[in-house]
Amino acid sequence: SQSSTQEVSPDSIASELTRILGDKDLVFRQGFVWNAIISGQSPWVAKYVKGEGSKYGAGQIMSTEMQQFLEVRAVMGDDVLLEQIVFRLEDRGTPMMLQEKLNLKDWSALGAHSDGVLEDVEAAISRDPENRSQLHAFLDRVTRLEDEKGLILDLSGDNVVFRLDAAGKLQIKILDYGCTTRETDDPDRLKQLHEHAEKLRNLT
Repeated sequence: SQSSTQEVSPDSIASELTRILGDKDLVFRQGFVWNAIISGQSPWVAKYVKGEGSKYGAGQIMSTEMQQFLEVRAVMGDDVLLEQIVFRLEDRGTPMMLQEKLNLKDWSALGAHSDGVLEDVEAAISRDPENRSQLHAFLDRVTRLEDEKGLILDLSGDNVVFRLDAAGKLQIKILDYGCTTRETDDPDRLKQLHEHAEKLRNLT
């Protein structure tokens, strides 16, 4: 699948999915679009679109999500996206993905409405002059995504996270690349996201 970031065999996918589902300590999470199945025994999270209660089927929703992923990927680049492998279950045709799992204890939220986010980011960029450039490059791509694709990255809460690596370099990852469109987004929410991005850009 062109929406996958790696090429792997169906047998490898089946083996990993079996390992996840065989964990007696599975954790299930629900988002607006996705259900997530998390096992401490796997570096991957198994995800599938919910689809229930929607006039659209899971396949159509998945297709829309993956098209949006490609548009986000074209602008934002692979360095800020999680690895993912997209596939279908043979017996039911259910669209699913394996997505790279992060240890969120090592990451901090970059989005608006997160406690202390500006202070945390300011401390991170003060560690190394290149970190400010990294942050600005990311914010530039967020702006490009809106200008070129009309897509609004959800820069709120913990949809986008950051950390400093062992060398003190800033790393940013997008956990949820689901976007709203400029035409349909709430103007007040869009204003808040723009203001938050500007506050991040003006940190010294």
